[in-house]
Amino acid sequence: VDVPFTFLNCPSINPGTNAWMEVSLGQTLTLDNSKIMPQCDTMWDGIYIKGVTATLNVINNSLLQQAKNAVVSESGGRYFIEQSTLRNNYKDIIVKTYMGTHPGIVRSTNFTMIGSFIPALPALPFGHSKTVCGIEIQDNADITIGDPTLTSYQNSFNNILVGVRSINSKTKIANSRFANMNPTPIQAL
Repeated sequence: VDVPFTFLNCPSINPGTNAWMEVSLGQTLTLDNSKIMPQCDTMWDGIYIKGVTATLNVINNSLLQQAKNAVVSESGGRYFIEQSTLRNNYKDIIVKTYMGTHPGIVRSTNFTMIGSFIPALPALPFGHSKTVCGIEIQDNADITIGDPTLTSYQNSFNNILVGVRSINSKTKIANSRFANMNPTPIQAL
């Protein structure tokens, strides 16, 4: 995305196998009441936000589904995700290294696994039948997940393996509900 772009009321955005969107520095991509879900038989990659001046907005009942990495924030890439659903993704949000206060906001959002993954190329690691992580944070100086301002801003993490995984990061979690977080045992063939 090299110009500001909005998907408004798009009921079916259908990325191909391993397709990804990249939000360039200084640009904004908005999904407003829109759904990204592959209609082919394999997973897409995700949306990559390429730095602190790049912005992704996912709002008003939007849906990101069947992605390997639905949202990836690089170098402080901004995201505002509200009143939307991330469903049946291998990883929902990945927040990579950032040494400042991370500008990402996620509230009133559902992270869930319903049904199963469609095939991925290359294949997902053996034995994974649920979303591995709702939000994965790596090497961040300061990040907040959730918004305690209003109870209606509550995030819901349901039926996935790990809600929030924080690695070498200062992470605050607020106004988030975690349910059915039982890991699925891996069985050998």
